[in-house]
Amino acid sequence: MKFGLPLWLCLVAVVPQQAPPPPASTVLTSAVLLGQVVDAETGDPVEDASVTLTGRPVPARGRGAPPASDGNIFELMMARSDRGGAERVAASSNGRFVFRTLPVALYTVRAEAPGYLNGSAGLLRPGGFASVEIREGQTSARVSVRLWKQAVLTGVVVDEAGEPVIGASVTAYRREINRFGTLSYDSSRPATTDDRGVYRLSGLRPGDHLVAVPQSQSTAPAAAADAFMQGLLSGQMPEGGLGSLGRGASPMDPRAVRVGEWRLTSDNVQSPAGGDGAAQAYRTVFFPSATSPVDASFVSLRSGEERSGVDFTLRPVITGRISGVVTGPKGAVGAIPIRLVPVGDRRAGEPSLLEVATGLTSADGRFMLLAVPPGQYRVIAEREGPPDMSDMPEELASNPMFQMAMKMQGGARPPMYGETTVTLAPGDTGDVAITVTGGVTLAGRLATQDGPMPAKAGVTRATITLRSLDGGGDSPRFVRTDAEGKFTASGVMPGRYAVAGTMVTEGASWLVAGVEAAGRDVTDSALVVEDKDVSGIIVMLTSRVGIVRGTVRRDTVGPGAATGTPPTLTAVAVPSNFMNWTDPRLIADRVHFDSVSPDYAFRIGPMLPGEYLIAVVDEAQLDLSGGLAALRRLAAQATRVTVSPGPGQG
Repeated sequence: MKFGLPLWLCLVAVVPQQAPPPPASTVLTSAVLLGQVVDAETGDPVEDASVTLTGRPVPARGRGAPPASDGNIFELMMARSDRGGAERVAASSNGRFVFRTLPVALYTVRAEAPGYLNGSAGLLRPGGFASVEIREGQTSARVSVRLWKQAVLTGVVVDEAGEPVIGASVTAYRREINRFGTLSYDSSRPATTDDRGVYRLSGLRPGDHLVAVPQSQSTAPAAAADAFMQGLLSGQMPEGGLGSLGRGASPMDPRAVRVGEWRLTSDNVQSPAGGDGAAQAYRTVFFPSATSPVDASFVSLRSGEERSGVDFTLRPVITGRISGVVTGPKGAVGAIPIRLVPVGDRRAGEPSLLEVATGLTSADGRFMLLAVPPGQYRVIAEREGPPDMSDMPEELASNPMFQMAMKMQGGARPPMYGETTVTLAPGDTGDVAITVTGGVTLAGRLATQDGPMPAKAGVTRATITLRSLDGGGDSPRFVRTDAEGKFTASGVMPGRYAVAGTMVTEGASWLVAGVEAAGRDVTDSALVVEDKDVSGIIVMLTSRVGIVRGTVRRDTVGPGAATGTPPTLTAVAVPSNFMNWTDPRLIADRVHFDSVSPDYAFRIGPMLPGEYLIAVVDEAQLDLSGGLAALRRLAAQATRVTVSPGPGQG
């Protein structure tokens, strides 16, 4: 937390959630929502804006309800949506809009306009969304939707001789750092160079960007491509679908080169011919001339800025090859994807941006990675499990087009993982052996503190989340429960995990009150997964939650430290027992935030009953990457509030 943190006095009210509201047709509140779409930088009205309101209460569609379609696959997929009804209006020439007859609910108001990035009411920086609440008895509400102009990057890509490179793909990676210090990168749509080697990346969000000409080589067994084409012509999709070819490989790619029993494809710029007979390839280049994101320079863009001169020179390097074999508990493992990721291409806590090469094992477990630039690498063998279809409507799951799409994505092969490291010199061959494991299975069920589980027809969504606490930038894993609240997660690798869950029923959202595994409470600690299955996990939910509403005293708000103008404020709520948390990375599941509105009001929740520390801080200086130490500094100046449970969420 980067302060001498200015905190502001706030008046808070704790609101236990009441019983669910009556159906939308009988709600007496009929509010009008007035708003305006404005330029985030100048505050001027935005013309030609389209505004969409989402969240009108609609009848809940439980798991056993019939589909809202005649079986068309696209309508069937839309029928899975848990979102409420949507309504769209066109803003006037001065950016103003209105939505009428709104019942009590939480709404999302989004706007789009030519030349601007999409925005949402309540957002103070681009990206994400925020909610607008209509309370019981409220007759009107006002919102402002800020839109940021799209930024643009242009430049030229040339080769080692200074000649323009035609058809090169250029991508920008916007750096995202959340309030907990976790870093990620959001990639743009790639731009392609023209016959002058010129590219133009448009539609970029303001912020710091790494810009690169990414390069990767894909090597797959030629027999896999032949089998795929034969199966396609005969109407029999091979097991694994397109996944049987490896990542980045297409059986009809004209750029593919056959090298013995393997097919080599350059995923961006074609490799040059080596004058001395040695295999050469272009490697990824980050602006201005780095081969690793650690050594690259960020390009900072403001709203609407067009930056030119972001140029690249591609230079070939002498490459080597990596060969290996993958084995599992039952011997050689075929058709498992291989990824090659540089060692040391990221700072601590950063995700790996790009893969240098990809491949696929043959039926006897062998693989080959051709045209690999020299360096030190992690060689990863990983096959993801089949998609979770436990909550899929039967009409969609049995649709032939949908089944074909699922098969194209990899079929029903079990998940497996293993990795090793290798150092490759120019012209060398690296030989490796990788042992993979299928991981373990976690099984358990949802339970509630509020009596029996809701009837399955009334459950809109129920999900378990597994989030790794061991770093590496892995995305959380979401597991749907069955109609009885039971869940099974297979292919979970050993490590430490934070377990969370959520359930949505008609008129209520449920939060995790506790997690138990092997008879031990792991609510405030990590679930440790070793090399054996774990069963009997209980995720306890409750709908008896509360909300904290408050206002900030305007006379206490001074100028922001960085700009000298009134700061963007954020309300933060931290459980007072945070010192009991055994892993600081559990913070992400426990701390609540809400942006303070222009009228200095905030709403935090729903949240579990208990004692909380409430503070209002400058958003620009909010940084909880210091873990428990940062929370202690915040707690020293916070207001203590007790949140009492209500009889159910409305």
